[in-house]
Amino acid sequence: MRVAVGIRLGLLDMAVEVPLYRTADVDAFVDAHPETDWKQLRQVGKGQRSPLAALATAKETAAV
Repeated sequence: MRVAVGIRLGLLDMAVEVPLYRTADVDAFVDAHPETDWKQLRQVGKGQRSPLAALATAKETAAV
């Protein structure tokens, strides 16, 4: 499900569509990926690179 959220940037008003996920969907995703260190991911601070970024790079490298 997607919902439009109104935001204001200076003098500009706009709507952005944001996907919403049910708690059950998020729980299922966590259970489906036990190889991921979820505690580490939850501690990533603002401006820090997500450890998940390395997974995307590893998949691209493996596909070559």
